[in-house]
Amino acid sequence: MKKPFYFYVSLWLSAIFFTLGLSNTLAQTAVAPTSGDGSSDHPYEIANLNNLYWIAASSANWSLYYIQTADIDASLTSAWDDGDGGDPEGWTPIGNTVTAFTGSYDGNGHTISGLYISRTGTDNQGLFGITQGCTIKNLGVTGVQITGKQNVGGLVGYTEISTKIYQCYMTGSISGTANVAGCVGLSEYTTIGNSYSTCSVVCSGGGGFIGFSYYATITNSYSTGSVSGSSGGGFIQYGYGGTASNCFWDKESSGYTTSSGGTAKTTSEMKTLNTFTDATWDF
Repeated sequence: MKKPFYFYVSLWLSAIFFTLGLSNTLAQTAVAPTSGDGSSDHPYEIANLNNLYWIAASSANWSLYYIQTADIDASLTSAWDDGDGGDPEGWTPIGNTVTAFTGSYDGNGHTISGLYISRTGTDNQGLFGITQGCTIKNLGVTGVQITGKQNVGGLVGYTEISTKIYQCYMTGSISGTANVAGCVGLSEYTTIGNSYSTCSVVCSGGGGFIGFSYYATITNSYSTGSVSGSSGGGFIQYGYGGTASNCFWDKESSGYTTSSGGTAKTTSEMKTLNTFTDATWDF
């Protein structure tokens, strides 16, 4: 029996609406938080990926205070930012060369998982691109896939003067050309404490935790991820000034026995509590 014309029109319209619905699901949508006012006393509450993207979408939001209230699945970022018809470039970092992130982000013990960035020709890539005088704490950034050029990190690409990072951890894979690392690619006059990375790092020059450390102060932190490249370091690839106190890296899993900071340990030692308690870590 021959189908009536309106039957085929209905199928055509259904296909269009399905495609539009899928597109809307994958698109970046900036939604302002419904709670908080961005002050230190009442930080904006970040509850989902749309709230998180709202921060990234406007530099006017980069000097405010935030607290995360739930785990955030950021895996949809693998389909973002393909407006030029090429492959998706993914997440747009918070903070850039024009305006650094100077506010405060408290992960509140939650995670951001599956963050994706693919910009092989662009510097300063990470969840945060460039930070200055900010605080980032209590946050897990897990299962990242981040590719950039120089200054590439699982948490921040480039931390400038007076950035403070506490109780953060990163897992996944990071790649680039120089100053590439699991936590921060390039760290200047930054304070980092009680944090770790298990990210694998692929680069010409980078480190398990920090790529280039310039007068950074790092305490009670470690890395266990592999570091692949012609020039690298198990914990820090290159350091000038600064300190890395009570910090460790796994010399077996990283593939590097040298670093510009920290103490090399075997995999077995990294799994031994005394390694950390003897260094006065307080759990």
